[in-house]
Amino acid sequence: MLILHPKSTCDVCFDSYVSSERVPYVIKCGHILCENCINKLPEPSICPFCRMPFDRDEEQLRLHIDTATNALSTPLLIRRSEVSLSESATQAQQYLSRITDIVLGGAKAVEVRELIDEIGEWFSDQEEEFRELQTAWLLLKKHSQKKSDLRQCLEDKKELEQQVEFQKNVSDTVQKRLEKYKESNMKMEEQLAELEKERDQLEQ
Repeated sequence: MLILHPKSTCDVCFDSYVSSERVPYVIKCGHILCENCINKLPEPSICPFCRMPFDRDEEQLRLHIDTATNALSTPLLIRRSEVSLSESATQAQQYLSRITDIVLGGAKAVEVRELIDEIGEWFSDQEEEFRELQTAWLLLKKHSQKKSDLRQCLEDKKELEQQVEFQKNVSDTVQKRLEKYKESNMKMEEQLAELEKERDQLEQ
C-alpha cells in the first residue's frame, strides 16, 4: 500500500489535503490532485502535467486517510514509478514558476543561465516530456540567447564607435600638421623669393 506523508500537498495548487475541498484523488495517469483542482479543469478533462485525458466521474480514485497512521493511503493500483512521476511533476511545476518569475520580474543574466542549465540537466533524467515546461524552457533559452547576442552587438557597436572616434582624432591631428607644414612651406618660399631678389640686386 502506498503511504503519503501527512503533509503532502496538491501538485497543482500546493495546498495541503486538510479540507473537504482538498480531498486527494488519483487520476488515470497516476498523478494526484485535490478535488478542487480537478473540478476547475476544463472539459474534456486532461492531466495538467502529462496531458493525458481522463473521465473525472469514472477514472479517479479517492485517497482515504488512515486514522491509525494519520497518513493517506490508496490501493496497490498506484505504482512507485507513478509516485516518482508525481514528484517529477511537482518539480516541473516549480521550474515553471521560476521561469514565470523571471519573465515577469527579470533576473541577472547569470541567474537565467544557471536556471536554463539546471533545467536542461534535469530533463536529461526524465522519461516524461513535460511539454509545458519544455516549451517555456526553450523560449527562455532562445530569449536569453537573443539578449546575449544583442549585448554583444551593442558592445561591438561601442567598440566600433570608439575606433571611428580615434581615427577621426588621428585624422584631425594629421590635418592640423599638414596645414602647419603648408604654412611653414609658404613662409620658406617667401623668404627664398626675398633672397633671390636681393641676389639679383647685388648682381646689377
